[in-house]
Amino acid sequence: MNSVQSFFHTSIMASGASHSKVAAIISRPARAEVARTIPELLAWLHAHGYQVIVDPETAKYSNGHEEVPRSQMSSRRLDLVVVLGGDGTLLSAVRATAASDAPLLGVNLGSLGFLTDVPLSSLFSMLEAITKGEAAVEQRSLMQCDLLRGEEVLGSYLVFNDAVVNKTAIARLNNYDLFVDKIFVSSYRADGMIVATPTGSTAYSLSAGGPVLTSPPSATTVRV
Repeated sequence: MNSVQSFFHTSIMASGASHSKVAAIISRPARAEVARTIPELLAWLHAHGYQVIVDPETAKYSNGHEEVPRSQMSSRRLDLVVVLGGDGTLLSAVRATAASDAPLLGVNLGSLGFLTDVPLSSLFSMLEAITKGEAAVEQRSLMQCDLLRGEEVLGSYLVFNDAVVNKTAIARLNNYDLFVDKIFVSSYRADGMIVATPTGSTAYSLSAGGPVLTSPPSATTVRV
């Protein structure tokens, strides 16, 4: 698998582009905080010159704003994506908007929030910092994972955390051949293989004894 140059941002610098700014809101379902936050967030975005599109979960509270399925958001030119939820919501938002290369602001409505590290109480102060160009920027890499059978591509996926290859039924040992840039590295007999980005190095890979990666953004780690 080769890494691709799509990036996740915890926050962004203000844009100087002349086109009409567009913001998307993606929300975790069935959270009372979303219903309370959306009206004020919409008012802030409109007051700062953004057109707003929302996903179906947000549309329940957005009073007629344009609803766009997550699967279609990458077809729009986005300047900002505000994600209200936990890490699972953020992972979904990354996959949905990666092709637009839009920066994401992850606002934590979950419990741990490893990736959505902006608390709800800091949402508007962070938005003000973005407007003033004072927000810090963090880049995260994606991998593209292609599932092949012979020469046929059965599926193609964008991976933000990790790709795991194993058997879905009874756990048993399999044989794995590892290639890097089409160059054979080694063969392994194991019950699975994990290929993780720096972001994913703190997830399944860490549980399997892998290292925590901080840089460069395009690095990967492999665990068997």
